[in-house]
Amino acid sequence: EAHSYALSASGGAYTLARTDDAGATWQTWPLALFAPGDDAALAGAFYLQFINADTGWLVVKRATGAAFNVGTLFGTTDGGHTWARLSLPMGEPVRFVDSLHGWTAGVGGLFRTANGGLSWDAVSLGIDSGGDMRPPRYRLPRFDDAQHGLAPVVQVNETETRVTFFATADGGDSWQAVGAQTVNAGADVPLALGSAQAGRAVLQPDVTEVQMASPQAGWARAARGACGAG
Repeated sequence: EAHSYALSASGGAYTLARTDDAGATWQTWPLALFAPGDDAALAGAFYLQFINADTGWLVVKRATGAAFNVGTLFGTTDGGHTWARLSLPMGEPVRFVDSLHGWTAGVGGLFRTANGGLSWDAVSLGIDSGGDMRPPRYRLPRFDDAQHGLAPVVQVNETETRVTFFATADGGDSWQAVGAQTVNAGADVPLALGSAQAGRAVLQPDVTEVQMASPQAGWARAARGACGAG
């Protein structure tokens, strides 16, 4: 796409970069997101999504211990020049299908907004979390259009990883389980949806993230390295 964005952060200061010519040139400007001294400015991760050249959202996941998962959501309607602080139920990425309707998901559940992120409602998929399974990790749904979407849920115990897929044909008002797959992994797995009908899970140990642009084309990110005592 001709319009793309990139974000950098250092010590609580944020800089946004934008290209309008597919990366040939870039404009950058600082973002005044947090008041001085706001602990929420210290990011453990951040996630950026634009649905067009003007409308986008930024999640700043706060750097906290593993027992906490909090973040701050911001929205822009002028190409990232000004940002409004919104609400967010957890410090996870968001995915919007238009300027009003969006989703976020994680161990805490699946949530949806119908007002651009001003408020969020929990969505129940009827997952059975009993037995020896750890709390389910909900993944972001993928929508092919305003009505048809697919949402994976990952459950793990000591020896198995089960991924259950839920589909909606009414924009997320209702969901039905449409399939499940169990692998002998015993750990969360990188997983991505290329469409509302297809997904990919990667079980290679050094792969940490998978993204699919389509059911056939995608990318994987791997972490490799070696530590030794000197």
